[in-house]
Amino acid sequence: MIAPDMVEEDKIITVEDKPLEALQSEILTRVRDCAFASAKGTGPFKKNKICPTDMPECLPHICLVERLSSGSKVFKIRLTGEEVINRTLGYVADHFIEDLTPDYYSQALVKYYVQALDQGHQVAQDITWDYDHRLLRIERFMAPLYIREEDDSPNGLLIATRRGNEARDYMKSERHFKPENAR
Repeated sequence: MIAPDMVEEDKIITVEDKPLEALQSEILTRVRDCAFASAKGTGPFKKNKICPTDMPECLPHICLVERLSSGSKVFKIRLTGEEVINRTLGYVADHFIEDLTPDYYSQALVKYYVQALDQGHQVAQDITWDYDHRLLRIERFMAPLYIREEDDSPNGLLIATRRGNEARDYMKSERHFKPENAR
């Protein structure tokens, strides 16, 4: 059992790394393959090495975030696909992560963004977000990249996500457990 990363009242986020080959979504597999080809492996690559025409069906699920300075925990959203905008807390390009998400969620996002950049290689993850005792499952792929080419280390992430269950189904789902103080 993996320990939850963040707990706030009835909100729990659990993130589990998995092998890149274990991605289940065809969209994420396609993004992984394009990132792998651009990087000539699982390492970082330059932003201009990815061509949107190589994966047009994936673009709605992609987000580019930039770390503002080396070692910083401040990330700015540079690009978002339609699915990310419509389904993930209203992400809008040129806004900061912490301005668009609740504190507990932005802390979890930043934690994994920093880890992915510091490790310097592509990451696949399964995320379970227990919000109000309803489970939301997300599969995520992250690839470090150079947005500003003059930096010595990767300063951005190409992130692709797919929900394992639809938001409307998640909101209608039965609570999978009762809070301790429920009667």
